Amino acid sequence: MSVLGPRTDEKLGLVATVLSGPDPGWKLSSVEGDHPAEMEGADPKSAELVFRLKTRPGRYRIRFAIRTEEMTLREALFAEERDVEVPPAAEVSVRLDR
Repeated sequence: MSVLGPRTDEKLGLVATVLSGPDPGWKLSSVEGDHPAEMEGADPKSAELVFRLKTRPGRYRIRFAIRTEEMTLREALFAEERDVEVPPAAEVSVRLDR
């Protein structure tokens, strides 16, 4: 899954948290410990702000939170919840609007 957003000069990170759906195969858990989560830095070679997450096929409700390195895991510059369907053997892109 690719998560896209506008490029900025700040070094940003993504915290993605599955709110509902099957097990995405992610290794981390949310701060509360009850939802699968993943953290990723932006792809430095991309003209856009791009985060890449490996995700198992399925339908998910995911909270995407964009944050700076200085922020705690509970803080975000902006956050957005999205329904995402990941088909088998396919790449899915999610564009976040800020």
